[in-house]
Amino acid sequence: MSQPEHSDTSSSGTGAPGCFDGTGLQASTAAADSESRSREAAATDPSELFLGRKLRRKSSAIKMFLGDYLSLATNAAILRTMAKHGDKALMFADHVVKVNRRNKMQRRTLLITDQAVYNLDPGSYKVKRRIPLSILGSVSMSSLQDNFFALHVPTEYDYLLVSSKKIEIVTTIVKAYRAATGVGAQGNSSVSRREALAETEEAEAAVTTRLADEIVQSAASADAGLDAIIADGGLPVTISDSFRYRVDAKTTREVKFSAVDDGVSMQVWKADE
Repeated sequence: MSQPEHSDTSSSGTGAPGCFDGTGLQASTAAADSESRSREAAATDPSELFLGRKLRRKSSAIKMFLGDYLSLATNAAILRTMAKHGDKALMFADHVVKVNRRNKMQRRTLLITDQAVYNLDPGSYKVKRRIPLSILGSVSMSSLQDNFFALHVPTEYDYLLVSSKKIEIVTTIVKAYRAATGVGAQGNSSVSRREALAETEEAEAAVTTRLADEIVQSAASADAGLDAIIADGGLPVTISDSFRYRVDAKTTREVKFSAVDDGVSMQVWKADE
């Protein structure tokens, strides 16, 4: 593996200048989830989004999933966009951070519908990219409280994103993928069978909780240094302390995470081809 493109960053905020715009990416575990949500709503600095905690300790946290944090289900511009592409249901909406090809952080609105994942301008809600669920290849995330995850699109290019609601986002994408493609819906897992039988809102909520619990438990297992792959939902979710993502057709980067005092250290490498 080649030398890192950027210096190490950690929760101390002492990342070297030039590392993700010199902000020192933080994965602090000190802030409460409620404080994190208020920061996300008011923040103008994208690095504020790193102050949340990944929800992976208690099932009660999973029950806090709200989905549409921005109340976009009644937004005229969003409804026009969804209608244009034939999307029927809005499943998640919130602000996230996208790490671009120059390793700069950009504030974006992430929209998940029953048919696609959208990258939107957070001010105008103009569509910057629409990724049909059918072309998603997999999702990668670490087992640590870093809030990073990657969406892999084999026929195009990948996204490296950051959100304190990582577990909710991944759970929602896996559910939407399964429903949109039918892949995994008839699998052998109890989650798949239960979803096939879900005819009431209560049963559907149970499916969501069970799927999220599976992701949470796999992340906890990966804490011991073991990679975990969840494939019961049809869309593979890989949990590891390092993963690669394609910035474009010619460039692949590797992200590596490790636990340090009071936080998470992260390094970004240019992967050997």
